[in-house]
Amino acid sequence: TYTDKRFEINSKGVKQSGLPYGFYHFFRFRKSGKEQANNFLNKIRQNPGKLPPVIDVEEWGNQSSDKNTENLRAEIRAFIDIVGKKLGTDIMIYTNPSTYHRLIEGHFDNKIWICAFTDEPDKKINWQFWQHSHYGTIKGVEGNVDLNTFKGTKDNWRSFLRETQ
Repeated sequence: TYTDKRFEINSKGVKQSGLPYGFYHFFRFRKSGKEQANNFLNKIRQNPGKLPPVIDVEEWGNQSSDKNTENLRAEIRAFIDIVGKKLGTDIMIYTNPSTYHRLIEGHFDNKIWICAFTDEPDKKINWQFWQHSHYGTIKGVEGNVDLNTFKGTKDNWRSFLRETQ
């Protein structure tokens, strides 16, 4: 049920910036995937963005759950299926290496946005984006912003943008 208190302000600002943008949802282990998908869709329904929607799946920041690994995967799958069907697009999974290996690897074929604040992520992880810092700056944005690397060339980036719009 949580929505970032700056959601509306940030959404308006990024639209005016001309930068490609999208929205993500921090997945809670103690809530159903369906309930979270509906909350996410209700919030972004007017404007899904230019980048694929993202589900943030990580154990950090999540309360422990009475659900086993297979049940957690089923709830993640429910979110991905509901949002993907409604928006007619693929859903990207944002995660860190430990959660990737525990919950995602071998069970989802979605594009991966990996968060690793070390050297380049494990070569076994086929990532599309790599978040490597929380301490970037962008003109017009107050405070720090995350820094990410896209895996590919400028032509790959342009193709990626065309595919996701």
